[in-house]
Amino acid sequence: MKQTAARIMLILQLSIFLCVVSAAQNDAASKSSPSPRRQLDHTVYNLPSLEKQLTELEKTKGKEDAALIPVLEEIGKAYREQGGYLPAMPLLERALAIARKSSGENSTDVAGAADYLGTLNLLAGDYGAALENYELARSILEKTMGKDGPPYLMEMQNIGVVYLRQGKLSEAETTLLNSENALSKLIGPAAPELTGCQGALGEVYLRKGNLTRAASQLQYALAVLSEGLELRPEGMTEADVKEMMAPMQNVLGAVYTTASFYDRAGDLLGESLKNYEAKRGHSHESLEAVLINLSALSEAEKYKGDAAGARERAESIHRENIGFAHAASVPLPPPLKPDVMRESKGSLANGQAGDWVSYSGPDGEPARKMEIAKSSPTAAIVVTSDWDGAAKKWMAGPEQLMSKASNLYELWDLDEAKAKPEKLEIKGKQLDVSCTLMPPDANNMQCKMCVSDEIPAGGMAKIECDGKVLMKATDYKRGK
Repeated sequence: MKQTAARIMLILQLSIFLCVVSAAQNDAASKSSPSPRRQLDHTVYNLPSLEKQLTELEKTKGKEDAALIPVLEEIGKAYREQGGYLPAMPLLERALAIARKSSGENSTDVAGAADYLGTLNLLAGDYGAALENYELARSILEKTMGKDGPPYLMEMQNIGVVYLRQGKLSEAETTLLNSENALSKLIGPAAPELTGCQGALGEVYLRKGNLTRAASQLQYALAVLSEGLELRPEGMTEADVKEMMAPMQNVLGAVYTTASFYDRAGDLLGESLKNYEAKRGHSHESLEAVLINLSALSEAEKYKGDAAGARERAESIHRENIGFAHAASVPLPPPLKPDVMRESKGSLANGQAGDWVSYSGPDGEPARKMEIAKSSPTAAIVVTSDWDGAAKKWMAGPEQLMSKASNLYELWDLDEAKAKPEKLEIKGKQLDVSCTLMPPDANNMQCKMCVSDEIPAGGMAKIECDGKVLMKATDYKRGK
């Protein structure tokens, strides 16, 4: 049972990452397709040995023995690694049928095969079949392992991604957030297993027009994965980690395109494409979404980079993969952008480069500064700097993208319904601020944040935890 549970976890971790990669926009993909232009390479991924092992098992144990299941899954994985989702499906369908017959409808073997098959369905663009198989796996995991364990919660992430691909953004957000929150309590908020969920949430927020939350989710996921470049598990290469970063870089590039910061968008999309190509070559279907986003970027008047021919290349790859990665009925993915673009009437609507606010720490000494480094009609890039007392200067730190359509509560993820008015003295005058209690942290510390539209570069006025002021605005200025 322990070995089966471990195999379930391995399959689920892999499927969550692959779910984020999927970007085809079709919910009724037919399995009937013309002969594919791309063909499977049977000399790679240990396929000769696996196929020989399958043949020998069939001779000694028959064609319906449970011992065939892991071998069928491994061969399916080898096909999937090449982008051959359609030829991999019969293998996993066979594994699922064997599992049902040998282990029973509610076995973890059935859950594992159903999850694996659901991921192939999703990657191939058949969202109805993907949801059906994921729901089967979810129901079995609930019965056998409970709703509070990682396997069930990771399966819910997969279901959330299906909702995203189907355009059900509210359902996707709720499902993904619930899974992320529960998993973070079990395995920690910085666990790599959560990055697929964070990447999917980033896309949800982009499509909802909340660029602030989109960028925050994606940048956090990329920071976690970046640590894996140095601390990666044994057997995982640098190219493996960079491929895991590629889908987040792609979506974040689309966020910066929407925010009109085109150079940064170009850097992210270019890096995403390079990371995919290094691992998958130049004809893999995963390149299509990045190339489409590069094509959309190239249409921006102020973009100076070279993205010419990106759409033509995406179309060529798409045609080449018909009958291999997807059916003929699956269209190219559209460029990622908000479904409805929100007006720039939020708290940063009048923000411009040069706006800044400085803060003192608990001891009243300088602690932090936030300054708008770049501004566009739709967003601002805010740099947070920490005070170096020894050098007597500000040391620039991380950047944060803030949408000009967001109000203060959206910028800082605060519950507006719980906000209460207070007065705060800043620069010798009383300022009206709005203060909101935040949920207790892991150490059960109770904090509140106070915000005001009067304060530039994000509007944060004060952070207080357990009655102690940790940070308070002391000075601010708007650029000219």
